[in-house]
Amino acid sequence: MFFKEPPATVDDLALQSGFAPKTGVFGALKGIFSRNQRAPITRLQLADQLRAHNKKLVFFIDEAHLAAPGMYMEFKYLLDDVPNLRIVFCALGKENFPDSLVQLIGEHNVLTRTGFSQREMRGIIEHRITAVGGKGLRPFDDALLSRILTGQNLLTPRYVFDEINEYLAAMATQRSAALSRVPKEYRHNDFVVSAVSHAAEIEQKGTSDALQMGNAENYETHAGTDSLAATGKKALKGKHLARKALGAHAEPQNEQESAPVSGFSRPRAQMTTSHASWWSSLSPSQSQILTLLLQNEAGLSLADLMKQTGLAQNTAFNALYQLRGEDEAEKKRKPDVPFPLVHTQAKKVGGRKRNLYTVSPKIHNLFTLH
Repeated sequence: MFFKEPPATVDDLALQSGFAPKTGVFGALKGIFSRNQRAPITRLQLADQLRAHNKKLVFFIDEAHLAAPGMYMEFKYLLDDVPNLRIVFCALGKENFPDSLVQLIGEHNVLTRTGFSQREMRGIIEHRITAVGGKGLRPFDDALLSRILTGQNLLTPRYVFDEINEYLAAMATQRSAALSRVPKEYRHNDFVVSAVSHAAEIEQKGTSDALQMGNAENYETHAGTDSLAATGKKALKGKHLARKALGAHAEPQNEQESAPVSGFSRPRAQMTTSHASWWSSLSPSQSQILTLLLQNEAGLSLADLMKQTGLAQNTAFNALYQLRGEDEAEKKRKPDVPFPLVHTQAKKVGGRKRNLYTVSPKIHNLFTLH
């Protein structure tokens, strides 16, 4: 039985599935004429109806990440109480699912699809638009989708929809700002509003580019003073491009020293690489370093990584250089690996700059349970 969206309540689940308790002729007539006065169907009543079916039942629930918080536990209790019931959840992610439900389903039964093509991702977007009453890919044009559907965003639809939601929010804010700049007598004219909005966008882009160039100059000045990162002009340019692509995530968060080994660690049992088909393409030194960084969200320095892995300085630095996506030859050799996997954060320690290496946020989310 297929549900296009998760039922809001147990009562809705019973009615939509056709397993509402039988009320007889008089009960049915009463329900028709006084629906609002009808007592909602309880989980126990629904469980009795499902068990009485005496056949295996499978509920396919699409858009399960949109379920009301209380319904996740209702699903769990139904699975506990009804031996012949199976539920297949289709969702953008399992972040909202309670741990008890995930444990009941079993981690080995959680299938994560990664590595979508642009065509597949466009189909997913169109499906979501159609589900809410839209048509085609409007209001997203090819230029926007071509920019969004690249690199790490193709790992999972969640990243794509995060960017789409940011675009929609910015578009709403921009239109509101444009309306405030248009005389009242022209606010009903979409052409005028669009023209003003477009002009504001161009003006804002020019200011943003100027600020970004200033930040790039400051970054290269500071990076040049760090002996660990002094690998020539090419390395500095690569680091700048990586930071530009990662945006605010690559900016220093604070100026306090982070404990290199005593930072946040996640037990190995909660990390799996089975869904990352490209992991086997990594070299032993790359996989060693990436594993350590995944277990230390606060970041590790080159010295910390050398101490933990036993790698020589040149070997560790070269692996980091490649993991940051700065080695063009490595990227060509391993086209299936979504570089950059690692980026650099500059921390001020004892009056001098120190580089800490962390996993790119979008890559990190692939290997965690949140």
